[in-house]
Amino acid sequence: LHIDATDLYGVGKRAANVYFEGITFADTERYMVWGNKPGKITFIDCEFKDNRKAIAPILLDYFDSGAGGQLEMIFLGCIFKNNRYAGNVANPSIITVNGPENRLTVE
Repeated sequence: LHIDATDLYGVGKRAANVYFEGITFADTERYMVWGNKPGKITFIDCEFKDNRKAIAPILLDYFDSGAGGQLEMIFLGCIFKNNRYAGNVANPSIITVNGPENRLTVE
């Protein structure tokens, strides 16, 4: 899942309030979730499982060189199970947050 509200596909607006509920993310190659634009994304009662090959299973990767934006990702009641470190090129954590423009909440 790549959340990227850019003009490339005619969107042109921020992903201000995006909600995913009850979805299972499993067995990915690169990323289960990759957020790289400002906005607020909430996952409710989702499952993230069987990750064996991802570089960064969940990546908050928004960078702002002064525009004042923020990417906020919230996980409420989500389950993380059977995820394994993919090895040499991968990040060793299930969730990777790059920089102060990214905010993470897990409850």
